[in-house]
Amino acid sequence: MAPSTFERLDTAISTNNPQLTGAVLDSVLKLADSSPFKALQDVAATREALREKGKAWQL
Repeated sequence: MAPSTFERLDTAISTNNPQLTGAVLDSVLKLADSSPFKALQDVAATREALREKGKAWQL
């Protein structure tokens, strides 16, 4: 996240601007939801499943 995001949040809070606060927090949530790190959890789970000995796979 860019430092300007936190600067905008600080400004929104210090000026008591709930609309701007909500908009900035919404952008933070959207960024977190689309983060590439979210997909790493699926990759790690797949890697673990592939390491299991004797597991039968059906394709």
